[in-house]
Amino acid sequence: MKAILENPKHIFWFILALLLWGLAIPLRLTYFSGYGLGDDPNFSSTPLNFIDSGSLNFDDHHTNRLGMFIGQIASYLLFPINDYSFVLPIFLASLGVHGISLFMVKTLFYNRMAFWVSLFMLVTPFETLASTSFAPDYIVSFFSILAVWGLVQGIRSKNKMVLILSGSSLGFAILTKLSAILIFPSLGIAGLLAIRWIKHWKLCWVWFLIGFVSIISIISLVYLNIHGDPFHWFRHRAIPPEGHDVTNMLFHTLTVYPKYLYYLDNYQNWMFGLTGWLGLMGVICAVFWLKAKKHSTGVIVVLLGFLYLLILNFLPHKIDFNAYYSHPRIFRYLPLVTPYIYMAAGLLFEFLLKSRYVHVKFIAVGVSIYVVAFSLYQTPKVSEPSWSSNSDGRLLSSFFRTNPLPKGSMIYADFWNCSRLHGMNYPESWKWTMNCETPNTRQEKNQYLNSIKDGYVITGGGSLAWYSSFSWVLNISNTDFQPNKHWRLLHEIPGESKPWRKESMKIWRVTDPFMSQPLFKSNEVVSEEWETCLRTQVFPLRPEDGVTENSVLSMRQANLVTHIECLGLNISDVTGLNRFDNLRVLNLGDNKLNTLDITGVSSLRMLLLANNNISQINGLQTAKRLHTLWAANNLINHISISNLYELRDLRLDNNKLEHIDGIENLSNLEELYLIKNPHLDCVALKIPEKWIVKGRCQ
Repeated sequence: MKAILENPKHIFWFILALLLWGLAIPLRLTYFSGYGLGDDPNFSSTPLNFIDSGSLNFDDHHTNRLGMFIGQIASYLLFPINDYSFVLPIFLASLGVHGISLFMVKTLFYNRMAFWVSLFMLVTPFETLASTSFAPDYIVSFFSILAVWGLVQGIRSKNKMVLILSGSSLGFAILTKLSAILIFPSLGIAGLLAIRWIKHWKLCWVWFLIGFVSIISIISLVYLNIHGDPFHWFRHRAIPPEGHDVTNMLFHTLTVYPKYLYYLDNYQNWMFGLTGWLGLMGVICAVFWLKAKKHSTGVIVVLLGFLYLLILNFLPHKIDFNAYYSHPRIFRYLPLVTPYIYMAAGLLFEFLLKSRYVHVKFIAVGVSIYVVAFSLYQTPKVSEPSWSSNSDGRLLSSFFRTNPLPKGSMIYADFWNCSRLHGMNYPESWKWTMNCETPNTRQEKNQYLNSIKDGYVITGGGSLAWYSSFSWVLNISNTDFQPNKHWRLLHEIPGESKPWRKESMKIWRVTDPFMSQPLFKSNEVVSEEWETCLRTQVFPLRPEDGVTENSVLSMRQANLVTHIECLGLNISDVTGLNRFDNLRVLNLGDNKLNTLDITGVSSLRMLLLANNNISQINGLQTAKRLHTLWAANNLINHISISNLYELRDLRLDNNKLEHIDGIENLSNLEELYLIKNPHLDCVALKIPEKWIVKGRCQ
């Protein structure tokens, strides 16, 4: 037995590494986090819509994430649609990364190194957390590590098929998520180093590139055939470049990863246990090994992996010499580099075990035992914020599945709970109308809760750990609002007060007798064209619900309406428009409107009024969330948009404009059309020069 333990090449070590790999399954399922992190739970709707309709929506950028998209479809076809099948592709990818890393380390070093890597991947809290949440970067990590392992194997064996498969894996990593291009600098340096150490490097890299170019070309041809744009998979993800201007919080942004690796996470726990420190010290040992020419290829891979980590941390998401564009660095991006951290940690222990001093070997064994124990102690603490807050989502979903709501019901909830219900109750949830506002301030929450007149309301519960704060949650305790007699508590999901949860999640039924009243008052004159449009398009006739052609339109029905599109119907008035409290899109193009009053319709996002006779739009100042305003070919001579800060698309061409109040405040403006307004002075209005140069304002 002593001989086995002292022989790092003995098969015993690799068998032990595989056993540890198997133990990762029950350990991680014990602390299963479940339904997603960040905005990626929305990805669930992409494969489900494909399964339901049989066609792809190319406006949905998730369609281009092939590795996730294909895996998700397979998971939903094979298993019941729930958060386990939702996370399954990520979980399998994490196990794949673990397994491939073992074989790669076995090839680059020896069997005992595989044991160390497997041990650290098993016990490090990060692996349990990220592999049982929806961390799609694990799929990118899987294809990336497969590409590196295939490259090493192919170069060593001179096997061109392995090299082609390696290049194809890297290509599929990029087709899954463009962040995979961050591995390019490391591979480029590896190519330069190969000139010195490998005689047949040129031929090897040629076959690797053949595989890479082939998979990109095949997928591009597929896109050309089914969509008409061979590079849609790239354009729709990379243009415009993603990221936020984080110049004002640059120090925070660039220190998030180091904090996760070497210090406490957001909830004051050790996300990486101590393996981050072990990896850092292992890099120092790697330099000594490289100098001694021991396992040179393996050491270079480890060092390039840490270069990959530095690139991931410092590279901006788009190049701009005036600002630094990046994301605030959520932890789920780290699976791309974690295998190299564990390899470096293994190097440290191998360096210590090769010491001629017995007490150094005992120290190494003692430190390893402590690191394992400390990491296992931290795992439930690190995982708890995610699985605890996500358990709220699972129980919420369970309630709505076992207590189905009437079709068309209005649900008021914060953005994350809307996302959970959409993804986890498909397709039933699409029959509901959801108001997914995210009021942040105390005053905004008060106004929002007081504005709810009829429907179902979700308050409280855990914030989406690692990604959102209490400001995103509808916590009643953070407001001055008190539920009145119209609010009836249907269900409560108890939850202990934690840093990610302020109060229990509650589901309310709000009913107000006023909502049963007719939409139009008895003394109001309503044009036939307007009422006909509402009946046929906004309020579709449903005999099974008791709604017939002669039914009286009610305030409750208006409360459910989010879109009104009445084009080319000769409509000259829109009586009662201000009673559509949840209206998002209003399209009244090609009608005969002379004026329009949208006072009180504060929920509007898109207002489309082209080709009317409108001379004045009243109430625009109340539509603070408007992002699109089209009113071309009208008679408008003056308009005030001074507080429409979210406006991105403004089209007022071919009017009689003389002045526009507040256009200089529109910092988010992306499209502007003001041509054919002969009395409008673009320079005097301080319109940005680019719109004048483009000929959008003359």
